[in-house]
Amino acid sequence: MRDYRRLGLGNELMTQLHHQMSVHHNVGKVGLHVRISNGAATKLYEESMGYEVEEVIKGYYQDGEDAYLMTKPLERKSPANAAFSMEEFHADLHRQKKSQPQKVKVMSNGEDQVFALPRILRGEGKEALAF
Repeated sequence: MRDYRRLGLGNELMTQLHHQMSVHHNVGKVGLHVRISNGAATKLYEESMGYEVEEVIKGYYQDGEDAYLMTKPLERKSPANAAFSMEEFHADLHRQKKSQPQKVKVMSNGEDQVFALPRILRGEGKEALAF
């Protein structure tokens, strides 16, 4: 997987997530958890994607490490299909840990590459993600 780092794939997936959630699910805020020790990820989410640390969750990870709950407000682009609340979004993130992700194809350097996407990014049967 190292060959696929720093190509902007993670940023593109997050951009697509934000679009899907604001347009198709009328979500006004998204969140994620990140290990406190993962300074690189925290910096990326804050500086490149506009997330802010909302709270520290003590002992969140199985090894006892704390987590940041990072959130980002979204501009609601469609009043229709208000399918997920923030609480439902968090519940879905926790369920993803236990479920098998679906694999989808994306283009990278002119070749098909297979990446696993969590259920929430697949749009629950709505339009496919476009890259």
